[in-house]
Amino acid sequence: MLQRTLILLSVLLSIASGSLAAQPGAPVVRGVSRQPAATIITLFTSLPYDSAVIAVQRLYASAGMLAATVERDSGGAIVITEGAVYTVRSVSYRPDSMALALETGDPRPPFAGRPFAEADVNDEMLDIVHELNAKGYPLATARLLDVRVDDSAHAVDMTVELVPGERVRISRVDVRGNTSTKTSLILTAAAIPHDALFTDDLARQVRKRLERLNLFSEVSEPQLFRSDSGGYGLFIAVKEGTTNTFDGVVGLQPADSGGSVTLTGLVNVSFRNIFGTGRRLALRWQKLSTTASQLELRYGEPFLFALPLDLDIGFSQNQEASTPVLLSYVQRSFFGNLYYGLTDAFTIKLGAAYQTTIPQSDSAQPCTMQLLNTSTLETSLGIVYDTRSSTVNPMSGVRYNTSYSVGAESVRGPSRCADGYPTHDTRGRLEADLECYVPMFKRFVAVGAAHYGDVTGALVEEADLFRMGGQSTVRGYLENAILASQRIWGNGEFRMLLAPTSYVGLFTDYGSYLRREDVRKGIPQRTGWLLGYGVSAQIETPLGLMKLSYALSRDDTFATGKVFVGLVNQF
Repeated sequence: MLQRTLILLSVLLSIASGSLAAQPGAPVVRGVSRQPAATIITLFTSLPYDSAVIAVQRLYASAGMLAATVERDSGGAIVITEGAVYTVRSVSYRPDSMALALETGDPRPPFAGRPFAEADVNDEMLDIVHELNAKGYPLATARLLDVRVDDSAHAVDMTVELVPGERVRISRVDVRGNTSTKTSLILTAAAIPHDALFTDDLARQVRKRLERLNLFSEVSEPQLFRSDSGGYGLFIAVKEGTTNTFDGVVGLQPADSGGSVTLTGLVNVSFRNIFGTGRRLALRWQKLSTTASQLELRYGEPFLFALPLDLDIGFSQNQEASTPVLLSYVQRSFFGNLYYGLTDAFTIKLGAAYQTTIPQSDSAQPCTMQLLNTSTLETSLGIVYDTRSSTVNPMSGVRYNTSYSVGAESVRGPSRCADGYPTHDTRGRLEADLECYVPMFKRFVAVGAAHYGDVTGALVEEADLFRMGGQSTVRGYLENAILASQRIWGNGEFRMLLAPTSYVGLFTDYGSYLRREDVRKGIPQRTGWLLGYGVSAQIETPLGLMKLSYALSRDDTFATGKVFVGLVNQF
């Protein structure tokens, strides 16, 4: 015990005096303060003495201490004199021509007043090459041509040689791997201007544009090639994906008051590459509850007039069966939207819609149980900002979407229940959505989202209100169980990525709602808040992409939780 204590004291004293023996028989090293002493001892114990001296001097030189010396004293200890840190005094470039400066930009002085360190020099050379590449010089090189050391001033004067190479412009684009998608669609989506300068950023942008078509299972990084004529071209390789999909969703909703379990569902059939042109056709039917169902038919036409202009037109129908508090009704809507991509991430939307609400008429029932027969013609304007890395399973990026619509609503035909209502009114609707995906540790992603909606107007009734609860809003509550004039909710989720399209996660949803007072129907103002939490998963299976979630509300027990299963089957 005493012997171990003496050894420990000896080690502590050697550290304090600048000397350290890594192990019995290791050399004693003195004078070390700016480098790890253990690293130096390892060099001398693993290399011959002369080789170790050279390695130590290189170690110090990499940190700017060019005059460091290594010697042995009379006792055999290794004494290191670290010396001063040399700084960069000046940097000159060759060839020094005005034409080069005008074409490539005046390279920034990278080192002035900074320590001369090998790692920094290499990093700055890479930065210079990247600057040249960004200006259309993909073959550019930069190297340290000459280093002049002034020991008296502890300074270094450097000469850097820049070889920009040929400035490359794209004269042709070749596409390979597309068997059903037309080459003209790929070239239009790639959006490579004629005679464009080639840069690494351009190649990355082209790849991302093609991935956003959601038509290919794989898009390779575009490669530069030189044609027989001496010009340069860009080679794009793609691999076709399955673009016809069938989505099936089944949901189980336990009854609130001892009734039977409610089975909900969704069927979504889509064709996303009709005739290889990227045209889209989708049919969607959803059973929300025992009384409610939705039907939607949509058609999309991409790149109208070879511009980043997409057309989306469709028909939707919401149907509600009679309940003890409201007679049945059907709400139909014909709509059309134009999307124009100002940039890869920023899109503006202009839309129009015509909507009718057709209620069941029953003179024996009070008007409080009947909706008005109305029609609405509206226009909308919106913006979308989307930098997500993927639309299926994003690992980074942001998506923001907001839209405002205003419509002229009118009562169609006389009705005893229309007394006291204006025959015409203006309806406004504001919606905003924000999603953020932040990569955390390896394979982990934090997801945060916030959503807002508000609808106003004197003729706004149940059919025009927002729905809350269920898989698409606040999980843990029955699907679309809450009607709201104004709603706000947020989602937080922590996901572990299993594959490019798969993850498992934990989530928490929070929301609040307001339903404004309706004096004519005797409905008071209502407010409330929602809280849901649970587990979620998205798994790639041989049958397709399966989505799962188990959610509890703040009032639930484990037995009354809601289960949702979604299946995306490709055929």
